[in-house]
Amino acid sequence: MSSSSSSSSNSSSSLSQVDKKRFASLDNLTQSDYEKILNDSDAKNTRRATLSAVRTFKAYLEEKGLIENFETLPKSELDQILSQFYREARQENGEKYRKSSLYAIRHGLKRHLSSWSIDLTHDGDFKESNKTFSLVTRDLKKEYGDVKHYPPISQDDLTKLYRYFGDLNNSERLQEKVYFDLVIHFGRRGLESFHKLKVSNFAVEQDTDGRDYVCMTPNLSSTNHRLDDDASARPMYSIPGDNLCPVKSFVEYKKKLNSTCDRLFQRPSKKGLKWYAAIPLGHNSVSQMMPNLSVKVGLSKRYSNHSLRATSDHVRESQGNFANRLLKLFCDIEPRVL
Repeated sequence: MSSSSSSSSNSSSSLSQVDKKRFASLDNLTQSDYEKILNDSDAKNTRRATLSAVRTFKAYLEEKGLIENFETLPKSELDQILSQFYREARQENGEKYRKSSLYAIRHGLKRHLSSWSIDLTHDGDFKESNKTFSLVTRDLKKEYGDVKHYPPISQDDLTKLYRYFGDLNNSERLQEKVYFDLVIHFGRRGLESFHKLKVSNFAVEQDTDGRDYVCMTPNLSSTNHRLDDDASARPMYSIPGDNLCPVKSFVEYKKKLNSTCDRLFQRPSKKGLKWYAAIPLGHNSVSQMMPNLSVKVGLSKRYSNHSLRATSDHVRESQGNFANRLLKLFCDIEPRVL
């Protein structure tokens, strides 16, 4: 009887395992559940770009007195409106969009309308608007070019920065100085990934003449936050006897970093003996370093990080040693002869 009971129990258990469903049924999902799955699968930046494009187009429709629920319009009518929109699209300040921005708007609208099974770029019903888009973007390329140009930092503003960096007995200021030096010397590309840099990505070496320099380690060139193609052949040399020496700043900064964190840019500590907390700075904190520095120092304009790249290119176009040229540009005096 015990055996029979055990057999019955095992059989019941087996049936229970067979009856148990592995896969979920979509029939049991509510519309809100399904939308949540779709939303969660999209990248946050993509959703933001899509919403921005839709808001821009709806603002245009409202201003022109047209129907704002464009998703339900007949394709032929939407095609005509889009054709007109591409020609008349303007930024909030009244200026024309750059080519890349207009592309971003169309991509955003395309993603949005795909939920209504509408394909703006491949559907034959949008032949006229796509033709108009090609003509408009071609004209924008002629008028503005493909690349947005960022102004180099002016000599007067570089002088202000030189004076600001004169006292580095401060965690934020020392970090800003090191960031400035690295972008000026190395970072003509890959600024969007600067926050991912590690302490091990840079090393301090000495050449045959006994002069110190900072260089990129070999492992940096294989990462996705790669900098200049020729950066490894362009080390950041020391400027002996000068307080603004980039190598001196880097070495001091490296000593102050929290040893329990491998990131190069760490959050400045507000209390305790440690200058930096074992918390990496995020993308936004690093990407806004130069704009925030512009405001803090009182520069003539709010420079972007890309202006540092432009400054680097500007300095390299002159003659002589790079570090000396940069110092001359900084303080408008003849730098020390190395």
